[in-house]
Amino acid sequence: MSAQFQFAVCHPTETAFTVCAAVSSAGSAADAAPVATYRSSATAASSSTSTVATTPSFSAACAVSATAGFLLALPTKSIVLCWVWGKEASPACKLAVPEVLSALCFSNNSLWVVGGGVSGRVYMWEISTGNMVAMYDAHFKPIKVIAFSADDSAFVTAGDDAFAHIWLVARVTNALDPGVASQSYTTMTGHSLPITDAAFSSTSLFNKSKLFTSSLDRSVKVWDATTGSNLVTILFPRALTCLAVDPLDMIVYAGAQDGIVYSANLFKAVASNDAEDEGAGANVMGLSEGEMITLDDGGESIFKGHKGGITSLALSFDGKLLMSGSQDGSAILWDAPTRQQLRTHYLSPATAAAAAKSSSTVPPVGRVLPVLRPRQTLMAVGGPSRSSGDTAMAAFPVWKRFPAVNRAEERGVDVVVKGGGVKPVIGGSALLDSWDDLDLSVPPFDEEDLSNYPNGYNTLLDTSEQVAMRFHQLSLSLEDEKQSELERLKAQVESLTEHNRALRALNDDLYEASSKQVVELIRDRKKARVTE
Repeated sequence: MSAQFQFAVCHPTETAFTVCAAVSSAGSAADAAPVATYRSSATAASSSTSTVATTPSFSAACAVSATAGFLLALPTKSIVLCWVWGKEASPACKLAVPEVLSALCFSNNSLWVVGGGVSGRVYMWEISTGNMVAMYDAHFKPIKVIAFSADDSAFVTAGDDAFAHIWLVARVTNALDPGVASQSYTTMTGHSLPITDAAFSSTSLFNKSKLFTSSLDRSVKVWDATTGSNLVTILFPRALTCLAVDPLDMIVYAGAQDGIVYSANLFKAVASNDAEDEGAGANVMGLSEGEMITLDDGGESIFKGHKGGITSLALSFDGKLLMSGSQDGSAILWDAPTRQQLRTHYLSPATAAAAAKSSSTVPPVGRVLPVLRPRQTLMAVGGPSRSSGDTAMAAFPVWKRFPAVNRAEERGVDVVVKGGGVKPVIGGSALLDSWDDLDLSVPPFDEEDLSNYPNGYNTLLDTSEQVAMRFHQLSLSLEDEKQSELERLKAQVESLTEHNRALRALNDDLYEASSKQVVELIRDRKKARVTE
């Protein structure tokens, strides 16, 4: 499996990506030299004399896809540089975006790209057309991480406000009611300092998935992605900057500011009392909900090799290889089970020489990302060997800077109205006076039980129009629940107000009684002095 993927290493200060093979053709660990280097020609010409300043950011706003290519958001300009596979000399295009982006992420199926701005706003584009399908305010501080679930049905955004919001793709891309895009599915609020990284379970559908978040508060928290409840909290000795989770959700790797990578088991060994199991050693069981575990500085759970803070971690798809990027400019490939260093990658031989001399001009690694190895026919972009079934892009379409006014009109959605018949949405809402005209008794609502869709959709089976219609029906059914919850909260507030009023009255009575006792005590003392 390791031979089928590569690691993409981003060097944001040099506006460059290096692609490093996980293993060589002989099956051994890959050579330290990168397979390919994608960079800006303007930066390449001046990189030998440039100096690198240490930035406070722990990761770069970049993304990589095996079919689409590479994306890198410039840290000081509202521009995203795009490279396609096989064109290494210079970016294929420069795309203008509404603001400076602090996070970028491709969906796993390469249909969507989501960006997070320094203002806390979320942007979502459709890669094939360049259309912006959503733009909404999500955080009140910069977004630092975006991650999709394994089935691309949801994504998470987190950042400096210490909140992690999960968003449903069907809700964000809803063609019938774009106003619901800004309604998050659930929110996690357990961290006390900025969240630095987040990841979903890599082998689970969203409704069975866990969410892992790391923070500067020295903790990694494990959440139930569908309910938002905190399952496990792991405390580390240092502030954390990134994390990675193995495919079985059994081991968490966390990178710290001091250059150490920690590993923590999400299971514990239990001694067996069964005679038949004595030869097999201890049994393994999962952690209990709400359990907290603490790691120390020593032991066999650390990876040492970097001289600067860890900026990013990435695991191979089989969980056997771990790559860590650092502010010291190196990306180290580890054998995860044995914690042995296999190779150390740098941007170039000159960079490796500068690092050996402990030079301050070594460009830091902003992010490391695992990516499937593209087919060799895709490396020559636009070549004659390209078949009709290949999906690699020759160029990125121009991204729109604002979402479409009417998503239903853009997609040409046909809706069923009451009284029978189908009306196309053309020219805005000219053919539909109100959403109340929709006839929701037609399939799939009378043939499918919505309880079978706890998240309201299934992106693997439904078209976008079916997803939108199902979500519209589900949102109606949730209104009653929201109203009852609001009434319950109002009743609770009234009860607390009455309780507070009773406590204030009791406090006043106690104050009055104690005041009378003090006055009588003073009066008695004065009488005693007079009689003496």
